[in-house]
Amino acid sequence: DSALTAAEKTKKKDLIASALYDKGRTYYGFRDYKKTLDYYLKAAGELEDSENKYLKNKIIYGIEVVKLYLMYYDEALDGFTQTTRYYKNKDNPDHILMYLRSLFREGEARQALKEYGSAAETNLLGLQESLKHGEKIQEQYFNLAMGIDDYHANEYVSAIRNIQKAIPLMSENGYFEMEQKGYFYIAKS
Repeated sequence: DSALTAAEKTKKKDLIASALYDKGRTYYGFRDYKKTLDYYLKAAGELEDSENKYLKNKIIYGIEVVKLYLMYYDEALDGFTQTTRYYKNKDNPDHILMYLRSLFREGEARQALKEYGSAAETNLLGLQESLKHGEKIQEQYFNLAMGIDDYHANEYVSAIRNIQKAIPLMSENGYFEMEQKGYFYIAKS
């Protein structure tokens, strides 16, 4: 709240948007998706005339993650496709990480829409890019995603193998939701 108050005093839209986004992320941590989305949308509104494309796309990404949780898969996919395109050819660590996160979420949306072939292509690309950039945590997300792709392709042994690669790091870092998702697909396989 104090960061938002300080940002509002500056009257700088980018700072206000960033503070609103951070407040939304706090609510996201508590799984209060309505308040999260409210703050993300306010942040996006502050950036209508901004040239800060990184922040705009970061906020779009946040909005689309909430839509994914609320099962608006088509809309989320459109947004993730946009953020993936924006971050793709940028060569700094923040952009690379957002590129990989956008790819992962794009793959998740495709899986939810039962576009399994497209999801598998997206997730393979994500794994290759994660390896290329040395992003170990993102690599594990893509191993999990590829295991789910394998499950949907009736490749159960491969599904289990890929998911088992992901689970230790997910567990170690406290990514409970993803860890449980992995165990669910191992059991189904």
